[in-house]
Amino acid sequence: MKRALWQAWMPVLAAMVVLLSSSCRRDEYGLDRGIDATMQLGGDSLYLPLGTTVPFTVDSLLKESAVAGILTVNPQGIYVLSPAAISVSEKIEGVPLEDLVLDSVGTRQDFPVNLVSAGSASKAARMTASVYQEIGLDFEFENISDVVVELENMQFGGGTRFSFDLRFSSIPAGIDLSSLEPDLMLEFPDIFLFNGDLLLPGNQIAITEFDAASGGFSVELPLEGLDLSLIDLVDHNLDFTALIKLSGTISFNPLADGGKLPAASGEGTLPEGQELAASVVCAALDIAPERIQGVFSAKMPEQDLSLSFGQLPPLMQSSSTVLDLENPRVVVDLATNLGIPMNGSLELLPVYNGMRDFSAREEVAIRIPGGSSEQMHRFSFWIAKDASGMPDGAIFCEADLSSLLRRIPDSLVVVVNAVSDTTQLHEYSFGRDPVVEGSVQPEVPLVFGSDLAVAYEDTLSGLPDNFVSFVEGKEMEILAEIDNRFPLDIHIRLDLLDENGAVVPVVASGEQLIRACEKEGEPQVSSVSFLFSDLEGLLEGKQVKSLRLGCSVQSSEASAGIPVSSLSSIQAKLKARVEGGFTVDLNQEDGEPDPE
Repeated sequence: MKRALWQAWMPVLAAMVVLLSSSCRRDEYGLDRGIDATMQLGGDSLYLPLGTTVPFTVDSLLKESAVAGILTVNPQGIYVLSPAAISVSEKIEGVPLEDLVLDSVGTRQDFPVNLVSAGSASKAARMTASVYQEIGLDFEFENISDVVVELENMQFGGGTRFSFDLRFSSIPAGIDLSSLEPDLMLEFPDIFLFNGDLLLPGNQIAITEFDAASGGFSVELPLEGLDLSLIDLVDHNLDFTALIKLSGTISFNPLADGGKLPAASGEGTLPEGQELAASVVCAALDIAPERIQGVFSAKMPEQDLSLSFGQLPPLMQSSSTVLDLENPRVVVDLATNLGIPMNGSLELLPVYNGMRDFSAREEVAIRIPGGSSEQMHRFSFWIAKDASGMPDGAIFCEADLSSLLRRIPDSLVVVVNAVSDTTQLHEYSFGRDPVVEGSVQPEVPLVFGSDLAVAYEDTLSGLPDNFVSFVEGKEMEILAEIDNRFPLDIHIRLDLLDENGAVVPVVASGEQLIRACEKEGEPQVSSVSFLFSDLEGLLEGKQVKSLRLGCSVQSSEASAGIPVSSLSSIQAKLKARVEGGFTVDLNQEDGEPDPE
């Protein structure tokens, strides 16, 4: 309001001074020096119309003010105090899960294939081998960080794969591997998550033929991940065995050349001491965890987002100023690829002279939803007493910030604290640096409550040396009719000051009131009068060097809630009254009027 009052009243004072101090002599009259050329103007009083000021709007009043750079107009036409947003970006120390990285896991098992005859040996009966074998593949993840509370699943990169290789290690005489006909089922545990076309429902692969050359079977499948939902962490270790089952039959004709089986202890069996044996090798190769899901006890590094309000006029930062703002709000934008749902808080603190004012501290609870750790997820928190004007997609956080901004601070600090929500599933990506980005944007619509109070005092210097002559021994009055479209009561007082800055002892009319509008865009008309009287001659021998302007701006019950908008303005119709009029002496060289 400093700039507003200064620019609104300086045209009044300037017009008065110029009109009362300008020359009234006209050289073209050609009056002879010997003739008395004095003239009395105005009789007892002379009223001089000073004209009408242009409407002073917020733009014109604050054009050169430091606050102008942070004052914008929102789509509703309301002025909003909105400093440029401050942003930070910080790398988060990753959840320490390097112990979940293994190279490869493998095992080899040898087992016999028991054969029974499907018919008589004399009739060259086919032999049938019944196969059932369980192969255990042991996974051991040791010394896992205590940050990990639970593990749900683990996804691998494209290079991780599962390998299965079946070979016959002992082949009795009379058996031709090329005649082996398998009817086997290879069943993997549900813990294995595959990506391949060979799989049947139930995580199975059917083996219906062997390699003609080796008589064995090999397969390699991309291993997409592990389902760990049924595996418990024990003492920071994750140890489990993945059980792979091979079952079914293998049939063959041992007398493919028409001969007879060697002498046997029983019909349809191989000779004693001879058996068909197989060897199986299983392995998980190049285990490279890419993402894991689980529950992590993680904490986001504390973020301090500090926003400066710039160089504001002193009256806005005065301890006596009370800014009763109707609904200020702060928008905090956060973005992270952490993939972990977080519960936390936003703590707002005003800063004056480098010190945080904890007495005006405001804190709101926030929740940062989880999501894929492969991309940034952005969240906007709207901190205000209500959700009016909140954009779609923002998260409302209820808080009345009026007390926090009852005096505009030098800066505003927003402290972000967040810890993981251990009741929800989290996601973590290996090889990606978790990052948090944040920005804070205050938006303070100039809509005031009924307790607004701003006091201001300033000295207007540069008055002409002969200014005292217009008041000495008489009265001078400035009258104005003010159209005020601002929702603010303006109280104004003017005092005359001498060269030492002391108040000149003249009678003055005292404080004047310009009343606030009571409806947006419609003026409230006030008549004000500034009277300076020296009928007792106290100004004799004194000088008036400056005017002291004292004012206070207040809101009222009637004007509370009306915004300062593009329709707000103040305009004055002005005139001056000089008691006793003027004596204009056209004989004087300098043409100065002689006040009576």
